[in-house]
Amino acid sequence: MGTGSRNEESSMKEDSVKEALIEETLSEVRTISHIFFTVAEVAEVTRISYFSVLRLVSAGEITATKIGGQWRIPRTSLVSYLVKQSSGRDGVENDYDNK
Repeated sequence: MGTGSRNEESSMKEDSVKEALIEETLSEVRTISHIFFTVAEVAEVTRISYFSVLRLVSAGEITATKIGGQWRIPRTSLVSYLVKQSSGRDGVENDYDNK
């Protein structure tokens, strides 16, 4: 077995772990009854940093609105983002490993 094969195998395992984390998070979000989430709540449920969530909002990857001067993220927007991450359609690099 060559080095390339081991690297591919390792990459497949990493992708599988990330996919499982995204699916777990998506399931968790779907059970929460909030209509809107704060940036901190999204960071907690997705297991990424507060600032990473802000970057995603700023980049338009997660739709958000300001209410009372603070960002609020609609539940539907968060679910949509997680579904995109799960299907790999948007190519956005996530930082699940950085938390």
